[in-house]
Amino acid sequence: MPLWTDHVSVRKIVRRLLMVVTGIVAIALVLFGIRWLDGLRVPEIVRGATARGGWVGICPDPRYWHPPETEEAISPEFNARLAKRFPPGSSEQVLIDTLKAEGFGAPQECDFDRTIKFIEFRLNGNEVVALAYWKAESTKKIVWTKGLVEYTFL
Repeated sequence: MPLWTDHVSVRKIVRRLLMVVTGIVAIALVLFGIRWLDGLRVPEIVRGATARGGWVGICPDPRYWHPPETEEAISPEFNARLAKRFPPGSSEQVLIDTLKAEGFGAPQECDFDRTIKFIEFRLNGNEVVALAYWKAESTKKIVWTKGLVEYTFL
């Protein structure tokens, strides 16, 4: 007997197809929703910033030599946002408090130059890593800031 003449079988097939399609759509929405929520967990100052290749060692280290033409791996967007929010002369403590409130960790000092400090944000281990570096005077005023972003989930 042909499939299309048996109304009960056609209904069962249609139901099963609808259940499969509904399941696939639900899984896709869950996966998309997880990525979307992860994007919301990235601090606003970092959100949408691009990563760039280059030298990641903002902290000076006399043990390593880098050719002068090697550029720093600065994220143009994150770097510009840091410079705008924390321009030279602004308070180092305001930078620290603001970034910690946005989800960054505790500030750290560079081993070979304690006037250069950094603070990092990590999402899911290493999926998104944002590093904010700054140099501060003895008066705790910012001299410069630099922002780096790394994505490892792509």
